[in-house]
Amino acid sequence: MRNLTVRNCTFEGTENGIRIKSARGKGGVVENLNYSDITMKNVEPAITFSCYYMDSSAKDPVQRPIPKEDTVQPVTEGTPIYRNIHISNLTATCESSAGIIIGLPESYVSDVVLENVRISAPVGLTIRNAKAIKVKNVKIETQNGQPFILENAAVEGIETTNSKPR
Repeated sequence: MRNLTVRNCTFEGTENGIRIKSARGKGGVVENLNYSDITMKNVEPAITFSCYYMDSSAKDPVQRPIPKEDTVQPVTEGTPIYRNIHISNLTATCESSAGIIIGLPESYVSDVVLENVRISAPVGLTIRNAKAIKVKNVKIETQNGQPFILENAAVEGIETTNSKPR
């Protein structure tokens, strides 16, 4: 998927807000996506970029978890590659989580900009295996924990002591 623009949309009570999902062997390049002027009410979650799609939805009673640890695999035509994604002017309320941005150890999500984003959720936004992520005027209000949960992620625009990618 390339060169996609989504703007002036309202999501209410949907299972997902912005969702990009794939898995090893089923992927390919996803780039140059622009989302702007989005309002979400009671979504779950607001943002999902996952290279670990497990063939389940957020409301399935049994969830197969995204692995906490993974080894680098060879990059092939089927490796998901997410890059150059811009989200601006997004306001959302979420039922349990702000969302996830999770790449693979061999294919980091890269060059994502979140600008003028406001999300209210019980749990913050997890960003893992990602680089060149920029946040500008972003506020994630949580009931539990930090607004950003970073694991092996380089994020510009927030202060953190979490690890940076290699």
